[in-house]
Amino acid sequence: MTTTEDREYLPATSRHLPATFYDTFSRLLGARDAHWRLVAQAGIEPGQSVLEIGCGTGSVLLLAASAVPGTSMIGLDPDYFYETCLLGWGATSLAGFDQEQLAEYRRCWRKPEMIHGSCSDYRAAASIDLEHDGADIGTKVACPTLVFWGENGLMHKLFDMETEWKKRCANVVPARSPGGHFFPDAFPAETAARLMRFLDTGS
Repeated sequence: MTTTEDREYLPATSRHLPATFYDTFSRLLGARDAHWRLVAQAGIEPGQSVLEIGCGTGSVLLLAASAVPGTSMIGLDPDYFYETCLLGWGATSLAGFDQEQLAEYRRCWRKPEMIHGSCSDYRAAASIDLEHDGADIGTKVACPTLVFWGENGLMHKLFDMETEWKKRCANVVPARSPGGHFFPDAFPAETAARLMRFLDTGS
């Protein structure tokens, strides 16, 4: 996590030097005034969470953080964003994760290249993935398909999972686990046992 006390900028690449020069030149060109206007126009209030897409060196977020204390700036704090995903999707608490495992997650999701990859994944889901899906939408997967989900997760609450997967797969084997989206993390032994049963018997 990067804060205003750590440094005056958040490096957007693996090298800090270009980011330092970028901020210096942008200030000389008068960008600082434009940044303040952006913060004012955003109308950020204390207690809100702010996600800036393509936050670059983080200059605008740092200004916003100093101007409106008590806000959560996701561009400056990837832990906040990803831990919120773990809790919201996972229907659990951070205590439900192995702490060594959680430390490794944090190490990875703080890396700029990982954040870039994650954003690219979501971008694909809203673009090229839809094109690929549409190309053979009428063809069902013929092989046995284990559909395995967490019974406390959001998908279980919103959808009839077995019915939805039968629209795409000819031979669905449904299975549920305690927990939410991240049930393999919370119940690794149980998850592995169910996978092995399916691989051994097809059921």
